[in-house]
Amino acid sequence: MADFQNLYFVKRLAGTAYGKVASRAQFSMIYRMLGHEYWIVQNAALTAIRRHGSHEDLKPLLEAAIAAPTECDGIVRAICLIDEKASEV
Repeated sequence: MADFQNLYFVKRLAGTAYGKVASRAQFSMIYRMLGHEYWIVQNAALTAIRRHGSHEDLKPLLEAAIAAPTECDGIVRAICLIDEKASEV
């Protein structure tokens, strides 16, 4: 019988690490992580968005938010991050 006792921990660890090392090339996965059920994985994706995100990401993020409006908290936060970055420049 499988032991799933550490599954939550492993998902958190993998998601957090991936968000910290992801580059623009991995943004398709980062977009998916923004809708993850674990908030810590969403926050890791936001770390990558904060580091590498640009106005080019707004279109796919808006499309994702429109496609799944009830599951878009992380996506809306990513859009806000990109907007904040644009206003800082």
